[in-house]
Amino acid sequence: AGIEHVTTARDGVDGLQKARELRPDVITLDVEMPHMDGISFLEALMQERPTPVVMISSLTASGAETTMECLRRGAVDFVTKPSGSISVDIGKLQKEILAKIHTAAGARLQRPGQLQPRQPVTQGASNSSREAWAVRRATNAKEDPPASGAHKTKQTTPGGDKATVLVAIASSTGGPAALQLLVPALSETLNAAYVIVQHLPAGFTRSLADRLDRMGPLKVREASGGEMPERGTVLLAPGGRHLDFDSHGRVRLNDEPPLWGVRPAADVMMRSMATLSGPLLAVVLTGMGRDGALGAKAIHAVGGICLAQDEATSVVYGMPRAAVETGAVTRVVPLHNMAGAIRDSVEILGRLRKVENAA
Repeated sequence: AGIEHVTTARDGVDGLQKARELRPDVITLDVEMPHMDGISFLEALMQERPTPVVMISSLTASGAETTMECLRRGAVDFVTKPSGSISVDIGKLQKEILAKIHTAAGARLQRPGQLQPRQPVTQGASNSSREAWAVRRATNAKEDPPASGAHKTKQTTPGGDKATVLVAIASSTGGPAALQLLVPALSETLNAAYVIVQHLPAGFTRSLADRLDRMGPLKVREASGGEMPERGTVLLAPGGRHLDFDSHGRVRLNDEPPLWGVRPAADVMMRSMATLSGPLLAVVLTGMGRDGALGAKAIHAVGGICLAQDEATSVVYGMPRAAVETGAVTRVVPLHNMAGAIRDSVEILGRLRKVENAA
């Protein structure tokens, strides 16, 4: 597999000492350890010798919360134990663990506090350049072919309010940490409703939603199906289920086969969004693979705006790169500027809507 196992540590204290001595490329870390827990180990490691870490987590509420905290503090990814805290059958996860170790070895490590959100552009700044951008976007949208599978008759957008911008956010590896920087920086006064697909297993999205809800002004919850996206709210697709929209713009959940090996898949959500009326915005954040690229292309084809995280601030520049390569992305943005870019895009879409209504 191209991996050399160099040592095993009996606890966190021993692990830190061996990390100093052996300088491994990747560390797999159990959340539950004697003498020093996973969070304490990770804090010490990232201060002393930042190293890519793959967490080994138990599928429990407390395990999920601890894992989210470790991802926020610099862990690259995680796998869940197949049968409780003490999993003698951990060998079942061999392929998954090896794949995530390979990904972690090539990941761009982001330490806590390295990407602090910056203040977005002030309300009156660069209006002329933003207007020019809006005109270009409107022109380009007319030149693009309609999205594959899109209905000719548009359906309703959030809460029946055609002026509210529906914002889709896609993320995978490195996504939980990115979302914990981005979502709290978004304003509740912005005329936008949000839906997020983050690749996580069942049981972990609830913990992430609760954490995001506590961190910022937006109301964040795990989607249960039947909701109408509302201004100032965030719906997070539950782990293990696809999220799309019905003809009235309400959220649906389904158990159809995974796409790109994942469920939920951002492409499922975004391509469904492209059948709705009203202004649309797609945001593709850090992640391995290409989920979100087809969805961004579909949203671009119906006149929406698409943003992608830049390579320098992405833990894994897979999904954003794939989206950029479709030609659908309007702006490539560092994570710390993404909240401002979302705000600018929502304002542009609002102005375009006014122009269309006046025509």
